[in-house]
Amino acid sequence: MGFSRKKSRDASKREVELHNGGVLRWEGGPDLRFPMLFAAWPGMGNVALNAARYLIKRLQMESLGAIESKSFAFPEGVFVKNQKLLPLRLPEFRFHFYKHPEERADLIVFTGDTQPLPHQGFALARLVIEAAEFWRVRRVFTGAALACSISHMESPRVWGVATHQDLWSDLEKSGITLLRDGNISGLNGLMLGVAKQAGFEGICLLGELPYYTIGTDNPKSSLAVLEKLCGFWDIRLDFSDLREEALRKEMEIEEFIRQRESETVSEEMLKAKDTEPEIPQ
Repeated sequence: MGFSRKKSRDASKREVELHNGGVLRWEGGPDLRFPMLFAAWPGMGNVALNAARYLIKRLQMESLGAIESKSFAFPEGVFVKNQKLLPLRLPEFRFHFYKHPEERADLIVFTGDTQPLPHQGFALARLVIEAAEFWRVRRVFTGAALACSISHMESPRVWGVATHQDLWSDLEKSGITLLRDGNISGLNGLMLGVAKQAGFEGICLLGELPYYTIGTDNPKSSLAVLEKLCGFWDIRLDFSDLREEALRKEMEIEEFIRQRESETVSEEMLKAKDTEPEIPQ
């Protein structure tokens, strides 16, 4: 994979041509020291994407650039606010960076607003890897969810997959369980395979969540993954705000379950009443 740089009209910005007509709009920035890349897209519980957005906000990460490609620039739907239809919004595929204050490896976080169509996933992952090559990224990280038979009240475990066997010990030392068999669907999984194909070291961390919560955000699983990731990156953060959010979500799920159970009991009582035999007068 090669790159050809050309200056844009704004001298502070640069355009890097990627394959298949993709363009990396690079916004300049400082030289990054042995950067790590964390790439995240939407998925079950939005475990990875919400973890990435949390990092961008808490670390006050600065914009580094964005991938632009007509192949993926399609809105998924529309938004309504105060009964008014908002203008169509195109998805963004953007990079942010964080300079480590202790001269450790710097961090690049990539977020994709949407998952591309299945036949487009490999092409988009390649664009992200090309950008990683441009910034001389040392290791690629992704995150995902692992739906399993646990309760929303339990503390989720974190499972891990690595591109190279010599990374297994690093995962196990961090209290991460190695995933023996399975399938990581979507870009959060595919990205790891593309990274390995391009010669990168890569790690995917999967946070457990209950089967019955895959359709809603799961801050508890995002927190579990974030704690492990920050350990790898030597980044210290106070997660008390995220813990409070996880507790509120836990209570919200608990209340929803209670309501459903109450509705189920009421429905069964009505059915029983309807089937009672009539007593002759």
